[in-house]
Amino acid sequence: MDYKELADRLKKKYKANETGSTFVTLCSRRDVINAADTITELLARAEAAEAALKREKSYHTPLPPFDDDDPDVLFCQKCRSGEYLENEDGNRNEYCGQCGQRIDWAAYDAAVEDLGGAGVG
Repeated sequence: MDYKELADRLKKKYKANETGSTFVTLCSRRDVINAADTITELLARAEAAEAALKREKSYHTPLPPFDDDDPDVLFCQKCRSGEYLENEDGNRNEYCGQCGQRIDWAAYDAAVEDLGGAGVG
Protein backbone atom coordinates (compact mmCIF):
# COMPACT_ATOMS: atom_id res chain seq x y z
CA MET A 1 0.00 0.00 0.00
CA ASP A 2 1.42 3.42 -0.92
CA TYR A 3 0.97 6.64 1.00
CA LYS A 4 -1.88 7.89 -1.16
CA GLU A 5 -3.87 4.74 -0.45
CA LEU A 6 -3.10 5.03 3.25
CA ALA A 7 -4.25 8.64 3.34
CA ASP A 8 -7.45 7.77 1.49
CA ARG A 9 -8.11 4.81 3.79
CA LEU A 10 -7.63 6.97 6.87
CA LYS A 11 -10.10 9.54 5.58
CA LYS A 12 -12.69 6.92 4.55
CA LYS A 13 -12.35 4.92 7.76
CA TYR A 14 -12.82 7.97 9.90
CA LYS A 15 -15.83 9.18 7.93
CA ALA A 16 -17.45 5.73 8.07
CA ASN A 17 -16.79 5.12 11.77
CA GLU A 18 -16.36 8.31 13.76
CA THR A 19 -16.70 6.49 17.10
CA GLY A 20 -16.04 3.06 18.52
CA SER A 21 -12.59 2.50 17.01
CA THR A 22 -9.55 2.51 19.31
CA PHE A 23 -7.67 4.57 16.74
CA VAL A 24 -10.54 7.02 16.44
CA THR A 25 -10.88 7.44 20.20
CA LEU A 26 -7.17 8.25 20.52
CA CYS A 27 -7.21 10.83 17.75
CA SER A 28 -9.59 13.59 16.93
CA ARG A 29 -11.24 13.62 13.51
CA ARG A 30 -9.24 16.71 12.61
CA ASP A 31 -5.95 14.98 13.59
CA VAL A 32 -6.68 12.06 11.28
CA ILE A 33 -7.56 14.34 8.37
CA ASN A 34 -4.47 16.50 9.00
CA ALA A 35 -2.28 13.39 9.06
CA ALA A 36 -3.78 12.14 5.81
CA ASP A 37 -3.31 15.54 4.17
CA THR A 38 0.29 15.73 5.40
CA ILE A 39 1.02 12.27 4.01
CA THR A 40 -0.47 13.29 0.67
CA GLU A 41 1.58 16.51 0.57
CA LEU A 42 4.81 14.71 1.51
CA LEU A 43 4.18 12.12 -1.19
CA ALA A 44 3.72 14.85 -3.80
CA ARG A 45 6.99 16.48 -2.71
CA ALA A 46 8.82 13.14 -2.83
CA GLU A 47 7.52 12.43 -6.33
CA ALA A 48 8.63 15.90 -7.51
CA ALA A 49 12.07 15.40 -5.96
CA GLU A 50 12.40 11.98 -7.60
CA ALA A 51 11.51 13.44 -11.01
CA ALA A 52 14.04 16.24 -10.54
CA LEU A 53 16.72 13.73 -9.56
CA LYS A 54 16.02 11.63 -12.67
CA ARG A 55 16.31 14.75 -14.84
CA GLU A 56 19.58 15.69 -13.14
CA LYS A 57 21.03 12.20 -13.57
CA SER A 58 20.15 12.23 -17.27
CA TYR A 59 22.55 15.15 -17.82
CA HIS A 60 25.45 13.08 -16.45
CA THR A 61 24.94 10.33 -19.03
CA PRO A 62 27.21 11.39 -21.89
CA LEU A 63 25.60 11.93 -25.29
CA PRO A 64 27.55 12.52 -28.49
CA PRO A 65 26.90 15.77 -30.33
CA PHE A 66 25.21 15.60 -33.70
CA ASP A 67 26.13 17.54 -36.80
CA ASP A 68 22.92 17.66 -38.87
CA ASP A 69 24.80 16.75 -42.09
CA ASP A 70 27.35 19.58 -41.67
CA PRO A 71 30.41 18.27 -39.79
CA ASP A 72 31.62 21.84 -39.19
CA VAL A 73 28.58 22.69 -37.05
CA LEU A 74 27.87 20.48 -34.03
CA PHE A 75 24.85 20.56 -31.74
CA CYS A 76 24.04 19.28 -28.25
CA GLN A 77 21.44 16.49 -28.32
CA LYS A 78 19.71 17.80 -25.19
CA CYS A 79 19.25 21.52 -25.92
CA ARG A 80 20.11 21.66 -29.66
CA SER A 81 22.59 24.49 -29.02
CA GLY A 82 25.80 24.52 -30.99
CA GLU A 83 27.41 27.58 -29.45
CA TYR A 84 28.97 26.14 -26.32
CA LEU A 85 30.40 22.73 -27.23
CA GLU A 86 33.87 24.19 -27.77
CA ASN A 87 35.65 26.97 -25.94
CA GLU A 88 37.19 30.09 -27.51
CA ASP A 89 40.40 28.21 -28.37
CA GLY A 90 38.47 25.54 -30.26
CA ASN A 91 39.04 22.92 -27.55
CA ARG A 92 36.13 20.61 -26.86
CA ASN A 93 34.17 21.13 -23.67
CA GLU A 94 33.28 18.12 -21.55
CA TYR A 95 29.81 19.59 -20.90
CA CYS A 96 27.48 21.72 -23.01
CA GLY A 97 27.83 25.32 -21.90
CA GLN A 98 24.13 25.96 -22.55
CA CYS A 99 22.37 23.15 -20.65
CA GLY A 100 25.11 21.20 -18.82
CA GLN A 101 24.68 17.94 -20.75
CA ARG A 102 27.83 15.82 -20.64
CA ILE A 103 29.27 15.39 -24.15
CA ASP A 104 30.61 12.04 -25.38
CA TRP A 105 33.27 13.11 -27.85
CA ALA A 106 34.73 9.60 -28.10
CA ALA A 107 31.44 8.24 -29.43
CA TYR A 108 31.18 11.11 -31.91
CA ASP A 109 34.76 10.56 -33.12
CA ALA A 110 34.16 6.81 -33.48
CA ALA A 111 31.00 7.42 -35.51
CA VAL A 112 32.78 9.91 -37.77
CA GLU A 113 35.61 7.42 -38.27
CA ASP A 114 33.13 4.65 -39.11
CA LEU A 115 31.56 6.89 -41.74
CA GLY A 116 34.95 7.70 -43.26
CA GLY A 117 35.16 11.29 -42.06
CA ALA A 118 31.63 12.30 -43.01
CA GLY A 119 29.29 13.70 -40.37
CA VAL A 120 27.03 11.62 -38.18
CA GLY A 121 23.92 13.84 -38.41
